[in-house]
Amino acid sequence: MKILTKGRWLWTRTLGSTLVGEGIDTVTFVSIATLFHVAGFDPSIWLTLVVTNYLWKCGVEAVMTPVIIRLSICSSALSTKTITIITQTLIHSN
Repeated sequence: MKILTKGRWLWTRTLGSTLVGEGIDTVTFVSIATLFHVAGFDPSIWLTLVVTNYLWKCGVEAVMTPVIIRLSICSSALSTKTITIITQTLIHSN
């Protein structure tokens, strides 16, 4: 996705990968827990467990995406500033 978007639209890539990954993860986990009769994982509520867990995980990601993007921008700016300071220090020390 990063190549297709040419590095842009971080929020789309973040949420897109979460929607797919969490869907696979949730269905797999709930199915295995139900199959092995883990307490609270009754077959009669399988669909409810899958849907509520999926919505919770994706909701958390949707809420956290702006935070992740902000941290990414700050981290990138900090790294660039640090590299610039180190480079200037090295140039001026000679």
